[in-house]
Amino acid sequence: MASRFASRLLRSPILPVSLGLLTVQALRPQLKLDSPAPPIPRKSKSSTSQSELFPPTLPHPSGATLTLVGKGIRTVTFLRIKVYDVGLYVDLNAAGLEQGEKSAGDRMKGLLEGSDMMLRIVPARRTNFTHLRDGFIKALQHRVSLLPSAPPESTQLALGKVMTLFPNTPMTTSQTLDISYFHPGRTETQQGAKEWKSEDGSRAAAWSWRSSKTEGWPAAWLLVGCDGREMGRITDDWVAKEWFAAYFDTTREISKELREGVEKRLNELAKEAPAPVAGKPVKLNWES
Repeated sequence: MASRFASRLLRSPILPVSLGLLTVQALRPQLKLDSPAPPIPRKSKSSTSQSELFPPTLPHPSGATLTLVGKGIRTVTFLRIKVYDVGLYVDLNAAGLEQGEKSAGDRMKGLLEGSDMMLRIVPARRTNFTHLRDGFIKALQHRVSLLPSAPPESTQLALGKVMTLFPNTPMTTSQTLDISYFHPGRTETQQGAKEWKSEDGSRAAAWSWRSSKTEGWPAAWLLVGCDGREMGRITDDWVAKEWFAAYFDTTREISKELREGVEKRLNELAKEAPAPVAGKPVKLNWES
C-alpha cells in the first residue's frame, strides 16, 4: 500500500514543484519568512496650515481690507462628514454695526447693504469643484423656494451661470475658493476708482468709491476665484445677496459653527466704537 502511494507521488507534478521551491529556499538562507514587510511610505500632507489659509485679514478684489470675523466647518448632516472649512471676511471700516445684541442673520442684512465681504472656502478633503457647486446650487434653490413668485429672468440666468462657472476638476485641501461680494452702497473708505469690464468686453463700469457704480451693473454682484485667479462673475443682485445670506439661515443651516462665531464676534465689535481698523492684509494679486 505504501509502495503504491510512493509510486504515485513520484509521478505527480506536485513533487518537482515542491522540490524546486525547497531548493530555492535552501539557496537563499538569508531570507527570513517571519521578517516584517517594509513599511509603506505615507504620503506627506500639505504643509499649508489653517492660519495660512485663513489669515486674520485679506484684501478684497476692490482694494478694501477685510477682517476674519468667523470660521466654521460644513458637514454632511446625516453622516457628519467634513466637507469644507469656511470663513467670513468683512470690511469693518464700512460695516457700521448697530449697537445691541443681534442675530447673525440680522447683522448680515445690514452688511449686505454697505460692506464688501468675502467667503473663503477650503476643502476638508480632496474633492472637486462640481461637488462644491452642487452644494451652492441646493442652498440657492432653497432660497428661491421662499420667494412668493418665480424670480425674474435675469436671476434665473444668473443661477444657470452658477451651474457652468465651476470646472470639472479636482480641488485639494491647500486651495482656496473665494467668493467676493461687492456691496451696492456708497463708501468713503477707499480712494480712486477701479474699472470692471463685462466678461465679453462689451461694456465696462467704473467703480468709483465716492460716487458708487455707473449704470448698467447690478446693485450687488459676486466675483468668484480660486487661488487669486478669477473664475467668473455673477452680476445679479439677488443671487449675490442670497448666496451670503444662506450661510446664516437657521432653518436650513450650512455651518452652525460659522453662524454662531460670526454672531458672537460682530456683537462684540458692535460694543466698540469706532470699529477697529484692520491690519495690513495678506498680499493677493487677482488675475482675470
